[in-house]
Amino acid sequence: MISSTEEAKFYKQIAEMIMQQQGIDPKKWREETINQGYQKFVFDNQQNVARAFEAQKRKENHLKTDQNSFKSGHEPK
Repeated sequence: MISSTEEAKFYKQIAEMIMQQQGIDPKKWREETINQGYQKFVFDNQQNVARAFEAQKRKENHLKTDQNSFKSGHEPK
């Protein structure tokens, strides 16, 4: 386990040197990896996100006293 920021920087430098030796651009690799991670997270959790969104929507609908203004998209003043 990495125990310090300095140690993490050291390992990052080693990894980047190895990538460059293998013809991989470390910055491009990092961006692609992060994007893949975000896409995987959203894909893996889309059902949970949809359920949470629906639960919040039901909660908001339940708390509204004027359902007609909510359905029309206008908040009561």
